Amino acid sequence: KFSHLGDVEEQTWDEVVLGCETAVLVAFWAPWCGPCRLMHPIIADLAKAYAGRLRCLRVNTDENQEVASRYGIRSIPTILIFKDGERKETVIGAIADTALAATVDRFL
Repeated sequence: KFSHLGDVEEQTWDEVVLGCETAVLVAFWAPWCGPCRLMHPIIADLAKAYAGRLRCLRVNTDENQEVASRYGIRSIPTILIFKDGERKETVIGAIADTALAATVDRFL
């Protein structure tokens, strides 16, 4: 459904997120979270628009609590943006596609 959205887990985190050559957007979500589900198509569209320049991934916090706690995720949806293995930005809550794009633009 969201073909441009990959899933990342604890085991693959360091390689897929921290080792990525491009900027990485990671959405922390859970299946029971309504606002999270609203964000999926927005992030998928962003992934398509920035293909090759931005990797978009999501983390199911129910299944990957270690990653969530490592980054202090207390509420979802939370979006983290990484560049060169470092967390650059944190966006908490559901936000408009234009606002998310503007945030991402700063790191490309």
